[in-house]
Amino acid sequence: MIRTRRVSQLRWPREAGLEEKENQLKECKILYFIPIFTIYKIFKNLYNMRFFSYFSQTKFFVSILLRRNYNSITRALPSNYYSIKTIKQYYYNNNIYYDLYNDFCNHSEDFSNLKYSKYNNLTAEHIFPQSFTKHYRKANKDMHNIYLTNYYTNNLRSNKKFFHNGDEIATQKFYIPCNYSRGTIARSLAYMKYTYPLLNLSNVIDNNILLAWNELYPPTELELKKNNIIFKYQGNKNIFIEDYKILTHFINNNFK
Repeated sequence: MIRTRRVSQLRWPREAGLEEKENQLKECKILYFIPIFTIYKIFKNLYNMRFFSYFSQTKFFVSILLRRNYNSITRALPSNYYSIKTIKQYYYNNNIYYDLYNDFCNHSEDFSNLKYSKYNNLTAEHIFPQSFTKHYRKANKDMHNIYLTNYYTNNLRSNKKFFHNGDEIATQKFYIPCNYSRGTIARSLAYMKYTYPLLNLSNVIDNNILLAWNELYPPTELELKKNNIIFKYQGNKNIFIEDYKILTHFINNNFK
């Protein structure tokens, strides 16, 4: 460890020249600067790793950052987060275990024909891709954003942006879901943007498509049931499923 002395403690012989005094002063300043710079780096790393993740989820931060109408709707963060394995088990045990992208595209919500014998028959699908949620440490375990699909469809969707139609070339760049799942997708994405404000919604869907899907495909009975079950475990609801009309108000007043 390098020892330093205060500048006031330095003593020079009377015969020492001005140049020698200046060199000693410079050396003293450098030695004091080193620990200060080290402390700065430590606090900077702590800020980036944890403090930002915590503080950016608070209502106070949201009101300062956006200065919008977020507080016109009650915002409640999840009180509990679970592992993906546990979430899939909850879905299976509560009979909301289904493939969002494939099971009900051509018929009604009939669980009698679904042949899922285990909780791990399907994979977890993050409607808002978890690769885009890194600002928030636990956002990738929010049940309102987690649905299920088969392995093939999960890989096909990946983190592609949602789109409403297109040719073969467009499908390589975008993911075009069937009509049944579109309203659910819109309300899940709106929930994620509202709950985790720093997420970039435009990376996942265009506002006009989100608004159209929400209006064209209102919440289904299964969607309402899932919302209530998630509340039982996670402690909060998707407010855009409770009242899907406020989604338009939320988007128009904050992102246009």
